Amino acid sequence: MATSTSVGEGSSASSERSIYDSNGWFGILSDLTKVFAPSSQDKKRTPQQRERGEEPRDSWKAKIAIIDTGILPKYHPNVIFKDFVDPSNDKSDGTHERDVDAKGGHGTRIVALLQKMLPDVLNDIHLYVARTFERRRYDDKPDDILVTRIVDAIEWVKSQNVDIIIMAWGFTYEEPRIRDAINGISRNTLVYVAAGNDSGHEPVQFPARMELDDICSPVIPIFSTTSYNKNATRINPPRMNNRPNFAILGENIDIVLTIKVPVTDKDTKKEETKKEEPEEEVEKPISHTLNGTSYSTAIAAGLAAYLIHFSRQPICRRQPGRELNLCHKETMGAVFAEMALRYVDQGYLCISPGHLLRICKDKCYKKGDSWDQLLREQRKAKMRDMLIAIVEDPRTVLDKDFYFTCSIC
Repeated sequence: MATSTSVGEGSSASSERSIYDSNGWFGILSDLTKVFAPSSQDKKRTPQQRERGEEPRDSWKAKIAIIDTGILPKYHPNVIFKDFVDPSNDKSDGTHERDVDAKGGHGTRIVALLQKMLPDVLNDIHLYVARTFERRRYDDKPDDILVTRIVDAIEWVKSQNVDIIIMAWGFTYEEPRIRDAINGISRNTLVYVAAGNDSGHEPVQFPARMELDDICSPVIPIFSTTSYNKNATRINPPRMNNRPNFAILGENIDIVLTIKVPVTDKDTKKEETKKEEPEEEVEKPISHTLNGTSYSTAIAAGLAAYLIHFSRQPICRRQPGRELNLCHKETMGAVFAEMALRYVDQGYLCISPGHLLRICKDKCYKKGDSWDQLLREQRKAKMRDMLIAIVEDPRTVLDKDFYFTCSIC
């Protein structure tokens, strides 16, 4: 796929490693997500929920769809899977007969990143995976077969009423059928799309550049930052003029995948015997270092999922008329822009999740409170109030010089 890159399986990171480790970035994210975590009181069932056999968290779950190369099932036990490459692989219960993405490919890495970001709530998320790609890289223009798969996958995803769609891929040339399918997605769905990995040599790829043609398009292009929240110059295409260029971590991201690798046993088997027998495989943890806007797209989507999960908890529903609705491009964009206000680099809005926590603490201290002494529910209430203020008046953020103002579509 044109916008997915990584250092190869089991290989080491680039010698130009960032001065801050990406694991430190995830550590800062963890500090924020602890504030969002549901309390034990929130998890208690009401009598009506007990009667219906429901859990409170059932109504909080964000629904994420990934259109990519597939997934190894072990990386999310509750995935609903649809194979558009080999429909015979589908089972009626939404699982699949055979492993796809068997070598821990692009789609599995996207899910592994979500797992790294959302360890506390991943099982509280409905995950839909549409397999449309057989391999990671394609030509600049997709053929008719691939276009049909992608269009059919988009229609399937739409029918699932998901909150977030991840399209961590792109092409040089526009494909009208894919464009029309994307334009048909509900405006209450967040569509995160990789901007491209051509390091300034080529413009933003399709479908990410649909944002240039029409800012009311549902797509949200995502660029990459380094782990110290600067423009990842060796990854990003040139920024778009008069459009928000959201960027988030996409360089030197370490993950470990357990995948099947061939067993080598040269001492006990003769070469001709090995050729006749099926190749024996064993599961083995393999380190990967990921780079590219594909993975930034997954991280942006994961952050949005956490915010949506929080917005649906009881503490955010106790003020009638002031509910948090973050499943809209403009409202979530306002929150993302707030996280990037102090981190604009060469026109890229570099998202710092920890900034939300810093703002909330600052507001608390100005009122004479001590953040460290606040109870968990009090911290969540202050975070809720801050997010509601951002969403109720997004122009306070969106009217900044670096952000192109648009009407709600």
